[in-house]
Amino acid sequence: MLHQAVRRIGFYFVVSFTFMLVMISAFSIFYHYVERLSWLDAFYFTVITTRTIGFGDISPQTAAGKMGTIVNAIVPATVFLGTTLVLLQTVMANLENYWKRLRMKSNRNHEIIVADVELLESIVTEYGLKKKPFVVVTDRALDDLPEPLKRSLNDGNYLRGNAADDDVLRQARIQDAHSIIIATADDNFNMYVLVTAKSLAPGVQAVVRVNRRETESKFRAVGADVLLPTATVLGRMLSEAAVSPVAHNFLVALHTHTQDPFFEETKAGAQLAGRPVRDAFPNAVAVHRKGIYIYDLKDQLVAEGDVVLGIALHYESK
Repeated sequence: MLHQAVRRIGFYFVVSFTFMLVMISAFSIFYHYVERLSWLDAFYFTVITTRTIGFGDISPQTAAGKMGTIVNAIVPATVFLGTTLVLLQTVMANLENYWKRLRMKSNRNHEIIVADVELLESIVTEYGLKKKPFVVVTDRALDDLPEPLKRSLNDGNYLRGNAADDDVLRQARIQDAHSIIIATADDNFNMYVLVTAKSLAPGVQAVVRVNRRETESKFRAVGADVLLPTATVLGRMLSEAAVSPVAHNFLVALHTHTQDPFFEETKAGAQLAGRPVRDAFPNAVAVHRKGIYIYDLKDQLVAEGDVVLGIALHYESK
């Protein structure tokens, strides 16, 4: 990107410099023959007219000379102004990119979110309530995003670009991220993002939305850690909502930080190992250990590395 900017600035500089030489040479010749000025005076008058200085010590005396002076004053100034604006725009754009990269460098152990706009607001709201650092990567301009979402984003957690591009994910600090959520309605795009993310950071945890059942095995083959099959999950939720609406609504509310109480998961450290689960975690409802869930916690002891699922209240987690 920097190389392209340098090339662009170099191009405009060369074109502008060449144009300046041609204009000064042409008008010096013009004034020498039309106004009968010496070569030095012709060159001098051309320069001060081009730069719109106009000392007044030399002035055109013929109609042709006056018309040529008007052209000499207007055309170069217009061209130079356009070139200056292009150069300034290029410099400012690169300074802005540098500033954003500088802000992004502060992200560590964060979550990268690549999702359709319809999902972004709820995801970002949850991360905000959990006080978890995140970076949103989207091809949508910030001004095109919903107002509540824009209020949660800034130069440190919003990046516009194609998430399947290596440079974009590097700028989002994929190498320092804890996990990446890939949740668009396009499985092909989700696959490209997953492959790119895993190639840059093999250890990053990838949570992927799957829209077609036949692609699940492919996502697992390229390193997806957690799959969320849209059709299967939605089908189960719809049927559960129809059969047991109260239980369904309770579970949905319980699993988000927008409600109180909510589900909380805690990883047990060595200091808790050997203690009864109910003693260490009074609100525990299940323990995830070595890939299985344990629900009967009456006589269970905590093991180092257990992930304990419990019901927590907001005031208890402060």
